[in-house]
Amino acid sequence: MKTELDKNDPRVSRFTRNYRGRKPVRVSAATKCHIANYWDGGSKDETCMVNLNTGEFLSWSQVGFVKQEQGNPFNLCIGEVELNPGIAALVRITFMGKDLGFRLIVHPDDFNKFE
Repeated sequence: MKTELDKNDPRVSRFTRNYRGRKPVRVSAATKCHIANYWDGGSKDETCMVNLNTGEFLSWSQVGFVKQEQGNPFNLCIGEVELNPGIAALVRITFMGKDLGFRLIVHPDDFNKFE
């Protein structure tokens, strides 16, 4: 399940307040989200977790994120987090130095709020 919303849509604008780009916010549904907050060949995904009900940004410990230890010698922020209803992952995507906007990954039970 995927959809696109305008960056000024009130359902997503509270999470992307200072975003000045022109790209729409892509919303998709999943039960898990892979986190990889580091530069890799000119590309980077910056992920943060948000509470959909309050608009509050959550810490990694609040969502149960466990950093991958094996194959991670530089102690980078790599791993997977389970998405619960009401919690979403907001990913800012940079590909080869170009801003590709935001992706909001929500639990399948919350996806109908964004259709």
